[in-house]
Amino acid sequence: MKIIVILTLFATAIFGAKIIDIKEAKELYSANSALFIDAREFKEYKKGTIAKAINVPLKRYKRMKKWLPIDKNATIVLFDSNKESVVAEKLAKKLTKLGYKNLLIFNAGVAEWQRYKLPIMSSIKESQNRVVKTLNVNGANIELQDDGVVDSNWIVPIINNGRLSKKIALIDVRSKAQYKKAHLKGALNVPFNRESQTIDVKRFPKDKVILFYCKKGLRSLEAYNTLDKKLQKKVFILQTKLECKDGICILKP
Repeated sequence: MKIIVILTLFATAIFGAKIIDIKEAKELYSANSALFIDAREFKEYKKGTIAKAINVPLKRYKRMKKWLPIDKNATIVLFDSNKESVVAEKLAKKLTKLGYKNLLIFNAGVAEWQRYKLPIMSSIKESQNRVVKTLNVNGANIELQDDGVVDSNWIVPIINNGRLSKKIALIDVRSKAQYKKAHLKGALNVPFNRESQTIDVKRFPKDKVILFYCKKGLRSLEAYNTLDKKLQKKVFILQTKLECKDGICILKP
């Protein structure tokens, strides 16, 4: 027992972070009082991660650190796959050097989070035997392949061919710079702030069904998860790939 305590204190001193367990992680998550950061590679992140967590892969740290909080006193929970937490600890060391003071490492990781059946988000994989259901929302028919996720086989040709119903609004949740560079025709830009986990719902068109889109669907899912249950009834997600060239964007199933 003494050895474990010494090693834990030693690790805390090196990485500037406190180790927390599933109970503490759950409390922080439920209170929405910490930013959760998945330190794994994007290919692992999109397979399944803690809902609302942002991805700052260790290998792409320099490129992704712009998503970190401006406030160096912000509470940040770092995690990776399991109890070894090697990647999360290395990322904690880098964040400590940047001056972040309230770093926590959830060393049980995604595996433990899933074992307790806590909220998970992931990129939706299309099933060959998928069941598509149709909903009528505010007079507009929406075909879904999953709860909140629009069926890509249905929506892609409609948007690419400019046949989207006037009762439906496209919202690009990417940054202003990305939107300005290229976006889907007719789309409104309402950026999702990954740092504060917020989106300006006051800018959403009233009396319209809303479709969120981004490059691959994960940011849309993050934004969707921050909405209240009432608003989620009229907001849906495009889990399709966005391809842009020469200022023109199209969707790929």
